[in-house]
Amino acid sequence: MIDYHSKSFSVQDHDTVISSDQQQSENDAILMDEDESSNQQDEDDGLENSDIVDEIVSSVVHGNTDIEIEPTLSDISEVNVVKEFIKKGCGCRIDNGGQCSLKFSFEHIMDVRSQCLSLSHDELDLVILGQIMSNTNLSTATAPNPGHANKQRQKSYSKYSHGSEQICSRMFLFLHTIGKFRLNSLVASFKLNGLTVRIHGNSNRKPHNALSLSSLEYCVKFLLNYADLNAVLLPGRIPGYSKMDIKLLPSSVSKHGIWQLYKNAAASSEPVRTLAYSTFNKTWKSLLPSIIIMKPMSDLCWTCQQNSTAILRAANQPDIEKSAQIKVAQDHLLLVQLERSYYKATCDSCRLQITNHFSSNSCFDPPPPHCNT
Repeated sequence: MIDYHSKSFSVQDHDTVISSDQQQSENDAILMDEDESSNQQDEDDGLENSDIVDEIVSSVVHGNTDIEIEPTLSDISEVNVVKEFIKKGCGCRIDNGGQCSLKFSFEHIMDVRSQCLSLSHDELDLVILGQIMSNTNLSTATAPNPGHANKQRQKSYSKYSHGSEQICSRMFLFLHTIGKFRLNSLVASFKLNGLTVRIHGNSNRKPHNALSLSSLEYCVKFLLNYADLNAVLLPGRIPGYSKMDIKLLPSSVSKHGIWQLYKNAAASSEPVRTLAYSTFNKTWKSLLPSIIIMKPMSDLCWTCQQNSTAILRAANQPDIEKSAQIKVAQDHLLLVQLERSYYKATCDSCRLQITNHFSSNSCFDPPPPHCNT
C-alpha cells in the first residue's frame, strides 16, 4: 500500500528545500552586490588619494604649494640673519649714493643663499671662481686716461656683480655665504692655478706627530713575543671562533695590563716612542687581529676541548662513532655537574656550621651571608 501521507510530506520537504536554496542565492547576490560596492568605494578612495598626492607633487614642483611645513631652528636662524642684514644694509654707496642691498627682495636673497648653502664646498668654490674670472681685471697695465700715462699695474682689482646689477664686496659675500678670508684665498688660487678646485696645503703631507716605523715595529714585536709566551693555540675548530689560526691569551689579563707592560718595556728603549693606550689598541686590532683575549665562558677544561674536537671530527663518521663521542661528552658533563653540586653542598654546610658557631658565642658577630668562607 502506498503511503500518501509520507508522499505528501516528502513533496512539502522538497518545496522547503527549494525555497531555502532560493533564499540562499538571494543572500549570496546581496553579499556580492555589497562586496562590489565596497570595492568600488575603495577604488574611488584610492583614486581620490592618488589625486591628492598628484596635486601635492604638482604644487611642490611649480612652487605654489599651500602646505604648511614646520620650519626648523636653522631655517628660523637664517630668516633672522637675512632680515637683520636687510635692516642694517650693506653700507655701500654704489648706486648713486644708495645701498646695493636695496636692489634685491627678501625672497630673492633667501633663495640665493639657500642654493649656495645646498652646494658642496668644492662646488661653491667653482661658482665663486667663475665670478672672479668674469669680474677681475688681470691686465698688466692700467687703462689709458686723458692726462695720465699708462703705468704698470701693481695689483688686480675685481668688480662684483649679481645678475646685471653691480654690488659691493660685502653684499657679494653675504649672498654667497662666505667670508672675506675665503674670498681672498680663492682670488689668490685663481691667479696662481686658474679655474681649478683648490687643494689643501696639507694634502699628501705627513703629519708632524706621525709614528715612526721603528715604534710600530717595536709594538708589534712586543705583542708577538708576549703571545708566544702566554697564548694558547686552538686544538681544532672550536665553537665561537670563526678562525683556527688565532692565539688565545688568558682571560685573567686585560689589554690595559698588557699595555702597562709594553709601556715599561718601551721606556728603557730610548729611540722608541711609546704608544698611547688608544693607539696601542688600534695597532693591535689592525696589525695583529689573530691575537685575542679569551672570554671567561671560553675557558674550557682540557677534557671539554678534547671532546668538542672529537665531536667535530666525527661529523663524517658512522652514527655509532658519533653517538659514542656524544656519550663520552655527556658523561663528562654529568660528572662535572655532580662535582659542582657536591662543592655547593659542602660550602653551604660549612657556612651553616660557622654561623651556628658564631651564634653560640655571643662575643662574636656572625659573618655576612654572602661571605666567602
